[in-house]
Amino acid sequence: MGERIVETPIKREKGYLYYIDKEGYVARAKMKHGANKITPEQAREKLSKLEKERTRIKKEKAEYREKINKLKDKQRSAIRRKNWEECKQISVEIANIETEYKQYCSKKANRLRPISKTLKERANQ
Repeated sequence: MGERIVETPIKREKGYLYYIDKEGYVARAKMKHGANKITPEQAREKLSKLEKERTRIKKEKAEYREKINKLKDKQRSAIRRKNWEECKQISVEIANIETEYKQYCSKKANRLRPISKTLKERANQ
């Protein structure tokens, strides 16, 4: 390993690789990977935000399912009473809520993916 001859007045920036080029000048190149490493504190914050958002999404999904189940119960009672008009109206409401629910689930699907192992490892450091 060589010895340091002169202290350079260069201020290093995150995300760049510094090296000495052919002419002897200090040069830098933007790094593709490794520039956005997060600290354990940042990882913990990110994990807590993800967990809060996941619980909120799960609650909202449960509310949708509860609405659908209540309407299905109403529909069953309308069928027992042989009230076919009410039964048709309720089935239309159920269809509307189910399409809303499917759209909501497709929008939020990426938030319910498993959390990466690297993020968990970084948070536990």
